[in-house]
Amino acid sequence: MILATDSFFLLFQRIMLKYITREVTEEMNFIDHAISEITNGEDFVQAITDIYEYPEVRGELEKYPLWIKNIIAVIDCDTELGMDGLDLKSYADAVKVFDEIGLI
Repeated sequence: MILATDSFFLLFQRIMLKYITREVTEEMNFIDHAISEITNGEDFVQAITDIYEYPEVRGELEKYPLWIKNIIAVIDCDTELGMDGLDLKSYADAVKVFDEIGLI
């Protein structure tokens, strides 16, 4: 037998769960979303390319592991090469990443 107080408690619990879930979702950026939702590497890397749509996230990169920062550095290098070619730019960040992941 469910009492009125039990019904109220269950309703309150559902409301709080929705509120907490909404609050966490609103605080997540696209990287957090990709980490929590995407289950394969190819889709994850594709989602990370959205960094150009969310420039404010670059200020938060220090809280992420090195492998995520490396993915972003490779994407940046690829984008710069695609847009500007091999101009006289410094690709020190990209060279560092390539060395860290064993490409050079």
